[in-house]
Amino acid sequence: MTEPMMTQRNLATRWQLTIRTLERWRADGCGPAWVQIGGSIRYRTDDVLAWEEAHRTEPGGEGAGA
Repeated sequence: MTEPMMTQRNLATRWQLTIRTLERWRADGCGPAWVQIGGSIRYRTDDVLAWEEAHRTEPGGEGAGA
């Protein structure tokens, strides 16, 4: 069975962001990939984990954010 999808609220809580920030990121075309089902936005857990890993920075400046 696949991991459940996250709601905007789940992801905002996980990252300590506002839902409005996630909405703005989608409008700007950034942030993790999302799925729209009817009027609801969902984030696949695999996409969130991949986005986190791609934006991970190692101490000393190594990583995507350096």
